[in-house]
Amino acid sequence: SHTQVPGGPAQVTPSDEVPLRVIVVDSAEKAQRILTRLKSGENFIALAQAESIDPTAAAGGLLGRVTLSTLPPFLRDALVGVAPGQLSPVVQIPTGFAILKVVDETDPANRNMNASSPETLATQASVRYVIDVSGLVEAEAVLQAFPKPADWDQNPRTICQMRRQSLASSQEALEDFLAPEQQSARALRPPFDVMQAHFALAQLHAYDGRMDRALDHYRQAYETARAGVPAAALRMEEALGDAYLHKSGHENGAHRAPGDICLFPPFDYRSGRPEPRRGALRPGQLYARTADSEKAIEHFLNFLKQHPDDLEVRWLLNLAYMTIGGYPDKVPPAYLLPPAAFVSTEDIGQFRDVAPQAGLNVVATAGGVIVDDFAGTGRFDVVTSNFDSCGPLHYFRNNGDGTFTERTSAAGLDGQLGGLNMIQADYDNDGCKDILVLRGGWEVAQRKSLLRNNCDGTFTDVTAASGLAKPATSTQTAAWADINNDGLLDLFVGNEESASQLFLNRDGSAFEDISRSAGVDRVAFTKGVSAADYDNDGFVDFYVSNFKGNNFLYRNNHDNTFTEMARSAGVPGPGRGFATWFFDYDNDGWSDLFATSYFTSVDESVRTYLNLPPNAAGLKLYKNLGDGTFRDVASEVGLDKVFMPMGANFGDVDND
Repeated sequence: SHTQVPGGPAQVTPSDEVPLRVIVVDSAEKAQRILTRLKSGENFIALAQAESIDPTAAAGGLLGRVTLSTLPPFLRDALVGVAPGQLSPVVQIPTGFAILKVVDETDPANRNMNASSPETLATQASVRYVIDVSGLVEAEAVLQAFPKPADWDQNPRTICQMRRQSLASSQEALEDFLAPEQQSARALRPPFDVMQAHFALAQLHAYDGRMDRALDHYRQAYETARAGVPAAALRMEEALGDAYLHKSGHENGAHRAPGDICLFPPFDYRSGRPEPRRGALRPGQLYARTADSEKAIEHFLNFLKQHPDDLEVRWLLNLAYMTIGGYPDKVPPAYLLPPAAFVSTEDIGQFRDVAPQAGLNVVATAGGVIVDDFAGTGRFDVVTSNFDSCGPLHYFRNNGDGTFTERTSAAGLDGQLGGLNMIQADYDNDGCKDILVLRGGWEVAQRKSLLRNNCDGTFTDVTAASGLAKPATSTQTAAWADINNDGLLDLFVGNEESASQLFLNRDGSAFEDISRSAGVDRVAFTKGVSAADYDNDGFVDFYVSNFKGNNFLYRNNHDNTFTEMARSAGVPGPGRGFATWFFDYDNDGWSDLFATSYFTSVDESVRTYLNLPPNAAGLKLYKNLGDGTFRDVASEVGLDKVFMPMGANFGDVDND
């Protein structure tokens, strides 16, 4: 039913079930431009198909009938007063910026609305995302705003310098604003501004790993919020507890020598089951210094007094108790995540971390790792990269006795800094594996590095000469594959917020970007690329996993062009993707497809363990049906779960 306004159309009331379409884009400005176009008469369905990053895009943004009471308040508010056939204002949601249309069901284009079952906006908008205390967002913002020389993004050392200088400049400016002599000037500013300044400075110190200094400003942000910004006090409480727990990990070496410390729940190696009581815990699973963990517990308990059902903070509380030997006995029963929730009926054996004993004792931020024979000895060597713009690449030569020797300098790799991921291949067919370092993932655009193996234990950076240096892009994913069966490996690069690139290998030394002519230059926030001949026609195809919107399946047309087939093949992905790969999981001779979802939500992961209904899309396992199409069998094989996988892989761990 609708409420009739005299002289006007029927309007939506908060209790109504209404038919909706949606367009979601990644910026407020883009959404406003699209809203203007819609108001000028452009077709909503066509614009949704062309512009929306929501999983419903191919269906013209069709959500079907939605009960307004299931929507978050900000979406309900956006629809108040919106009549059938009319549009909502632009509204921010967790996955972007949305425009909703209340569908006029008398329009023939909107009949059979319940025939499809897309992801509902209600559940996606209800995802509880983590509070970010990494400082990455702030560090990226100051780097983007910092003045930089031309071509700064073409040299890893210059990229490092700009990162350090921009951080130092921003920290200095914030410290000046917060200095005691600026007290009178701060008194003229709203408390919110002062709180934000403390929090921003804390974040930048945390980004640099200076947790003592970070905690000083997290505390002051918290106190400022309690005194003058009460609406922010609870989030500052959680952030402060998180920061104490982070510092506790630093104090106890969890990031340098984790051993068993990071296993939750505490694990009994004899039984393969979570330990039930403190008395049975191994010494290596307890923090020696517990003061900061105890402070974290205090703040998490304060938070939970007001929001006892918050699963993220309950998780953090249980984790903090574990570090002091108090899990599960000392966790208040109302907040306990029981050990039984983590018990598995499977036993694939046990793995032990032997990296330090093997000579691979490197501490770094997240990065890539490749294991292959780079020296031609028949043994696996190890190469690691580092997300830190100033973090070095490491090359470890296999000694043949279970140990490794670092040979980064001897290999000529000292200048290779940064790089969230790497992939290896013999692109020049000389029998020696080369390395491609990918940079800029989650960051500003930076150049890649193609490192040619000289077959003598050294490498040469040939990025510029090969044609891969410009333009710099933000990427952490690529795939080597011979797209035209000429015996030379070509390169597909997935980029963030820019078009994918397909480089044709011309002669083993130079590449040509054929992205546009090949039909793969779609703009997306790409986080994963995989290659396989999924239709067994003798030509390799590509699957592209996107953090925002649908994924792409590019079928090879045998003429250096591709056709996008994701929706028609049944593999659109979860709508918010990351890691992906082809593999024949059922050994039937056809390449199947695994595609993860990626929601930065501890809440959603805990829901998986507690068997609570998720708000976010889960993992996808697409079984190849052998006719060019796939079927999602994730629920059938027990993979219908929601985690936060960035790096992921597969293998036969139980030798069956």
